[in-house]
Amino acid sequence: MPADVLKRLDSSHLEPQHLQVVALRISGKRWTEIAADLGITYRTLCRWREDHPEIEEQILHECDDHLESARIALAEALRTGVTSLKRVCEHGEDRDVVNAAEKLLTIATKKAELIGAAAASAGVRDRAANERAGPTGQPTRARVSANVIDVDAELEAELSA
Repeated sequence: MPADVLKRLDSSHLEPQHLQVVALRISGKRWTEIAADLGITYRTLCRWREDHPEIEEQILHECDDHLESARIALAEALRTGVTSLKRVCEHGEDRDVVNAAEKLLTIATKKAELIGAAAASAGVRDRAANERAGPTGQPTRARVSANVIDVDAELEAELSA
């Protein structure tokens, strides 16, 4: 786990065992695995989560930070790819390569726009859903996943056109 995450977790007001729950969940462990790693029952872990909603809040906060970092990295990778594709389109001599680059450029540009729109709309919906959903935040992840699947389906259709 990155040092900045550990530092943030250490400065929170959570008990040490609750910090372990957060750290394990952020690392991708399932709830049953977390309970086993901590030597507690799954029921005890559920009780902790119910009794201490700040555990869920911290997990969601950390996940949001990771998602934002991933979105920024993806946007930068897309910018780099688009720049390279534009160069090929402008200076390429092989017409087939230029045509392929133009098609990829169109797709990459649309993907970037769709990801930005999906992230923005998911953020607005997620805040409202989290207020209604309670501490689990499950609708958030499902909606974000659905948006990404929609983006990929639209791009797949574009590729086969």
